[in-house]
Amino acid sequence: MQSNQEFALIIHNVHKHFRNVQALRGASFLVEKGTIHALLGPNGAGKTTLLRIIAGIIKPDYGQVIAFNMPPGSPELIGLMGYMTQNTVGYQNITAWKNVTLFAEIAGIDKQMINEKTEYLFSELEIMNLKSRKFKELSGGEKRTVNLIRTIIIGDKLLLLDEPTAGLDLERAAKVRKLIQKLSKEGRTILLSSHIVTDLENLSQYITILHSGKTIFTGTKEQAIDTFTTDEKRSLENALLNAFDNNPSQNNLNSAEETQEGQLHSEKTGKSI
Repeated sequence: MQSNQEFALIIHNVHKHFRNVQALRGASFLVEKGTIHALLGPNGAGKTTLLRIIAGIIKPDYGQVIAFNMPPGSPELIGLMGYMTQNTVGYQNITAWKNVTLFAEIAGIDKQMINEKTEYLFSELEIMNLKSRKFKELSGGEKRTVNLIRTIIIGDKLLLLDEPTAGLDLERAAKVRKLIQKLSKEGRTILLSSHIVTDLENLSQYITILHSGKTIFTGTKEQAIDTFTTDEKRSLENALLNAFDNNPSQNNLNSAEETQEGQLHSEKTGKSI
């Protein structure tokens, strides 16, 4: 039996409602330390709400969330956990570089370490040419890349990534996936939400599927394929489609927080699912 010490995150029976919308109604799963765990589900499933709860931005109505044996929002988690939101966030009139270093300084990280890590990550993702450009001058994909770098520097042990490759061109998305894999091998725990099949196939070791605010599956990719597909159509893409189709959502569960989540699609073929 695994002990709690082996888990970076423990999510148990989490509920959350907003006015007349029940965003979460029993989310439960475990995230092992040093793994990449994908959080999946159709629009309105509760993914973004759950990530915000784990990040300590909002509180659950009921249930328990534990991150490294601490509740979300604990001061001790500052500098250990980084959260990249779907929406790009930054000070518009300062440079891309300063948008990274300023937020990291606020998190209390050593300035020399900040500069070294920022230099490395700007180089690794090949955006040194953006170093002196103001945030407002960047494209959407460039802003997301800057946000990702900031999240990586702030989250020394745990990264919460909401659609990390959305809006990126193919080349930069591939670089981001390679970097995420490298961080995981170095011991970082990563919980990501994505609708891009390539991300799920190449990155995630474990997946949890939410539907209508409930956990309907948690396990390995192979277990998901075994659970939701037949021998003739064995693929992660088909497994996810079948999981969503077999658990039809209720129209009134589409939370305003999650309307920006796109439909699951294949980056390879460009088709929407």
